[in-house]
Amino acid sequence: MTCGESTCCDACRRRWPAAGRCGTVAGSGNGRGRRGGCMAANRGVLIFGAGDLASVMAHHLRHETPTTVVGFTVDRQYCTSDRFDGLALVPFEEASTRFPPDSCEMLLPLGWTGMNALRRERLCQARAMGYMIGRFVAASACVAQGVSPGENTCIDEGTIIGPFCEIGENVHIRSGVVLSHHVRVGDDCFIGARAVAGGRVRIGSRCVIGLGAVLRNGVHVADGCFIGAGAVVVADTEPDGVYVGCPARRIERSPLDVTGGVA
Repeated sequence: MTCGESTCCDACRRRWPAAGRCGTVAGSGNGRGRRGGCMAANRGVLIFGAGDLASVMAHHLRHETPTTVVGFTVDRQYCTSDRFDGLALVPFEEASTRFPPDSCEMLLPLGWTGMNALRRERLCQARAMGYMIGRFVAASACVAQGVSPGENTCIDEGTIIGPFCEIGENVHIRSGVVLSHHVRVGDDCFIGARAVAGGRVRIGSRCVIGLGAVLRNGVHVADGCFIGAGAVVVADTEPDGVYVGCPARRIERSPLDVTGGVA
């Protein structure tokens, strides 16, 4: 597997020593579990993106954390203006010059393009540039004590994550998702709003779980699967499949056909 398609391999980590560093998630530490969290409060945050997900993330950081959003960055071909959401927008290729890595962290709240491969590719590049990578838990999310999301994982408002869950890195969990107990989510996943996973569900790497999908207790969603909106998964899936319907069935399309490739 290459770093543009899935998790960083050992060779990537040796090449990019910054990969081991990350921002922090703050929590209340009360008996009800972690509620809310943010990037390191003493560092600014540079957000990758100039679209809806980037503006939503900036809104959360501004209103729920003491963190300062310092600007936005996107690939040069998409940098059609020098401002976005009231702040500087700079080409990603120039980000480390305009916003030095020792002055801020980076957060990359990208969508599911190429089965999350684009988000992984830019994450690896940001690490290579020397940026610390943050993570975010919305103030209205409830994450059980002991659950520690990986780097560049974003957990949006109203999400509930139960005890003994494991959340990988580079995962975006949208609003209102419920992960019961002992749920495992691999790296490079995107879970759409209001999706529900029962106890001991395993979600492999590079998966997309659509809006309102339901995963029955104990099922294993194999690596690289796309689960359609509203699908009800009652049995284990096969790798790199597209599943829709109730009960969910595999259809003859590839996940990359559904989510688009990476240019």
